[in-house]
Amino acid sequence: LTMGTAVVENLIFLFFEKLGASWTVCGLSVLVTVMFEVPIFHFAPDLLQLLGVSSLQHIACLAYVTRVVGYTLIPSNHSYCVLFLEPLHGVTYACYRTASVEFVAQLSPDGFEASGQGLLSTLKGCIGAFTGLSIGGYVEQQFGARVMYRGLAVVVALGTLVFDIAGRHKPPHQPHLPS
Repeated sequence: LTMGTAVVENLIFLFFEKLGASWTVCGLSVLVTVMFEVPIFHFAPDLLQLLGVSSLQHIACLAYVTRVVGYTLIPSNHSYCVLFLEPLHGVTYACYRTASVEFVAQLSPDGFEASGQGLLSTLKGCIGAFTGLSIGGYVEQQFGARVMYRGLAVVVALGTLVFDIAGRHKPPHQPHLPS
């Protein structure tokens, strides 16, 4: 999912521009995103308790796939339609961040939680983003943004499947929430 989110966070306004979006639409897209992120982050402990890490990760991936495929279906000169998909960006971001931090907290031995989060940050911010942007940028240049976003939807869906299969082979953990 990191590869896909890095591409959206860094290249999406270029795609919006090709759809004919104004700076106002781009700015409103950020506002809509944050309006959906904040409540999810606020209720993150409750969501973790209710749904668990795996379900939050699945929600994030499903929201991502739906959103980027949706982007590719928007006709030119109908850029305002991106605003209907942007709530899914907030869902993706908040659920993904919450799930990934909790997942690493569960895996980290006592006393090494900060090291685990540092490793997560390195994997997401460096390796995942570099890989996503390198491959995504190449695909966009060669085949266009619509192909790139659809391809990333497939990659994220396959990654979710791998995550799901791997998760079936380990015992469930209780959320590592502060008391």
